[in-house]
Amino acid sequence: MNFTPTPSHSHRIDLVLTLAGFIGIILFVALYDQAFPEAAIDLTLSRAELEQRASAYLQARGYDVSQYESALTFYESSFASTYLQRTFGVAETNRRVRADRLPIWSWSMRWFKPLQQEGFSLDLLPDGEVIGFSHTITEDLAGAQLTEDQARLIAETYLTQDRHWTLTDWEPVSASSEQQPSGRVDHSFEWKRRDYPIGEGDLRLDVGIQGDQVGSYSYWLRVPDAFGRAFSEQRSWASFINNLSFTLGFVCFLFIAIVACLLSLWRGLSVWRNTRQIAILVGLVGLLAAFNYLPLDKAGYDTAQNYILFWVQDIFDTLFGVIYQLGFIVLMLVGAYAVSRQVWPQRDMILARGEDRWIALSRSAWRGLMLGGLDAGYVVIFYLVATRVLGWWIPLDSPNSGSVPVTVTWAKQRLAE
Repeated sequence: MNFTPTPSHSHRIDLVLTLAGFIGIILFVALYDQAFPEAAIDLTLSRAELEQRASAYLQARGYDVSQYESALTFYESSFASTYLQRTFGVAETNRRVRADRLPIWSWSMRWFKPLQQEGFSLDLLPDGEVIGFSHTITEDLAGAQLTEDQARLIAETYLTQDRHWTLTDWEPVSASSEQQPSGRVDHSFEWKRRDYPIGEGDLRLDVGIQGDQVGSYSYWLRVPDAFGRAFSEQRSWASFINNLSFTLGFVCFLFIAIVACLLSLWRGLSVWRNTRQIAILVGLVGLLAAFNYLPLDKAGYDTAQNYILFWVQDIFDTLFGVIYQLGFIVLMLVGAYAVSRQVWPQRDMILARGEDRWIALSRSAWRGLMLGGLDAGYVVIFYLVATRVLGWWIPLDSPNSGSVPVTVTWAKQRLAE
């Protein structure tokens, strides 16, 4: 027996779904800071402002990068974030990241020239403070041969005058020297923050001196080795279970879609005719999204590689990925349509037709939004119940943090306002 919802029954479903969706949205907004590490991000500066500050910093140090290619990315120090979540919980982690400006979220800008080893990179907190600097040079580039004490003085001067650190707050932990083939002597120094333990970890500074010039600087959170080993062991099992679940689900959906398509074809039902327009739309959206991310790929360019070949390969890989995803989506779409025809054989259209089609489409869009709100609330509640009631540990990362610096993004538009 086929079940066709009556108008009154359909309205009741919409009412319940709307109520559940709004409850989910309210829970998500109210508890967001306690469940997600992204709540600590405060994007006070736009992408253009970050690029300007980064370039100005290098110019102030005497470097001209106007003829260099550049790439800007946004990333999370995921291992340090995981350690903080494990040690303090998400809510306290977010508070410390904001209050103490811990180096978890940062912008990274790179300048390079194809087929040239020399290049620059700069890491900045979301508010624009420099927490990392690197000047890559060749080993055979000549330079000074300073003693360790002379090089340390340059490093300390950089930390106090350029980075405005108070060295009495920092304890030296290591120093090393290395003579390069050109005769230049490079030095490396490291400090840790006094009286600011983070569990078994701590905050660190390191400065590299190339000859008599500052060649690198980094402000970072050191994660204990014991935590790294224990986490890797736990993560290996979690990754295995995750991959197994994904593979089984993928194969199951694929099998159902193929069987449904074959049954529909055997019964003489046209499944492609009514889905091709949506498939074309999905393909175009996927293609635009993929090309929107292309500028970020420059950050991974190997300067030993031909630059034109790099882009040819990158575009080819992008197109292949889009085609692969489109093929899977189309198969799922056709399969879903075929299954729906088995349940509702009299309905042969995916999108509504007729005079009231816009009303039907609006209701469908609203249901989708409410389901999204319900899902957001569910995720927050699931995390809080799992961690606070059941005592589980669920490390959260931010796989979509790379979306921040893309060419077109809603965040960019919001920051520009």
